[in-house]
Amino acid sequence: MPGFRRLLQEDVHNLCKAKKLKKGSLIRYRLVPHNRAIYVYTPEECTWQWGIVSEILWYAENPVVLLSEDDGDEFEKIEYPEPTIYDFLVHNVTSAQTDYLDTDNYEIFLLVE
Repeated sequence: MPGFRRLLQEDVHNLCKAKKLKKGSLIRYRLVPHNRAIYVYTPEECTWQWGIVSEILWYAENPVVLLSEDDGDEFEKIEYPEPTIYDFLVHNVTSAQTDYLDTDNYEIFLLVE
């Protein structure tokens, strides 16, 4: 049964691989509540928007390297795998403009079957 699924950063790769998230996918989105509380927006800017994914952008973020104290003055280097970050260019069908979205600043729901 078709429905909307919340799009999280950690799910994007698997949804792209399964061809559920691709160019032409229908999404609905709005600013996350945290951003709505910090910045002043008009009520129209906080409503749900509808859009068609026109491009999926990705980049590899630099790995985080932490140094932890082992014994005394010795430090151990810990490396984490490089996460891939995804952003989206979306044709906003509600306001006829192009929006640049990411999962940190927007609640994004994908229509899946």
